[in-house]
Formats: sequence, structure tokens, C-alpha cells
Amino acid sequence: MEIRVPLADLDYGEEESQAVLDVLNKRWLTMGTVTQEFESQFAKMAGVKHALAVSNGTAALHLACLILGIGPGDEVILPSLTFVATANAVLYTGAEARFADIIGQEELNISPESIEKQITARTKALILMHYGGYPCRMREILERMEQGQGRHGDIETLQGLADSVFGTCLCPMGDAAVNPIRSGIAHFREEYEYHIAHGKCMV
Repeated sequence: MEIRVPLADLDYGEEESQAVLDVLNKRWLTMGTVTQEFESQFAKMAGVKHALAVSNGTAALHLACLILGIGPGDEVILPSLTFVATANAVLYTGAEARFADIIGQEELNISPESIEKQITARTKALILMHYGGYPCRMREILERMEQGQGRHGDIETLQGLADSVFGTCLCPMGDAAVNPIRSGIAHFREEYEYHIAHGKCMV
């Protein structure tokens, strides 16, 4: 007997169908009032001033890296278990990607201990991915980043933000000693909780 495990269980209804038709009937597919309203509402949900909807995660990550001034001579730490776009976005800027290991088979998120081992004098940023919607160990990561900054200077933090932990959205997590998380990428794919077309939003 062949068993198939679906990537996701799509649950679209009449409301979603009508929303798509409304956009099509306005004959403005890429921007327009619907996109602007979405960006406004998403920024409000994330607790930030601005959100920018883009076509995919590569574009969002690349923009975030450029905004943070990442470039040649810099190093960016990222999880070893991630989509290729994470590393590509770093390489597009001319920076070097350094891979930190995951915690283990029972917890597929990036290891705080491995992050700390990858920090050098050239470390400019850390890119986090909350695997499958399960949050990384944010408190421990932020504590280790603070220690790393004490040794090596400022380190920016980028992360996926379509998750929450400690009762709050992950996007604004940070404190005075660690540069507050200024950039985040929200993933909109069918396997996540947001049932909309494939795209990304950067805040």
C-alpha cells in the first residue's frame, strides 16, 4: 500500500475565490490598492512602520541584506538546513555565507551553540529561519549574539517573522544590547498558516 503525505491541506473557499476575482476585475495584478492595503495591515500586525510585498523570498532576503549594508568582506551566518535562496541572497551582495548546524534530528532549527562558534570579526549578520513554523531558541540566540557583539562589534539579525513566541510576533524581538531585529521575511506558501499565493513580505 502506497502512503502519500501531502505537503499541505489546502482549504480555500468562496471568500478567497471572490477576493482573487475582485483583483482580476480591477485589472491591476502586481500593485494597486489591494497590495497597498495588505502591506499596511501586515505592518500593523508585525508592529513595524513599513512592510514591502515582493515576489519571492530571494528578493526579500536580497533587499534586506542590501538595506543592512552587507557586502564584500562581510560574513553572514545562516542555518545549514535552509532553502538555497538564503545563501544566494548573501552571495549576491559579495559577502560570504557561513553555515551553522541545526540542533539535531528532534529539533531542526539552527543551533545557538553552533552560531556562536561561527562568529568572527567579519560577521555582519545572522539570518534565522524558523523551520516549519517552529520558533528558534530566540532568547538563547540573542544572548549569544550579545556576547559575540561584545567581542566583535555590531551583528544584525534577519529572520522569518510569520511565527510568534513568548506571546508576541518574532519580528521585533531584540534588546538594547543586541541590535533590534530590523528586517524580517514572512513566507506565504500553502504549507504555512497563510493561505494566499506564493510570495513574501519584508518589514
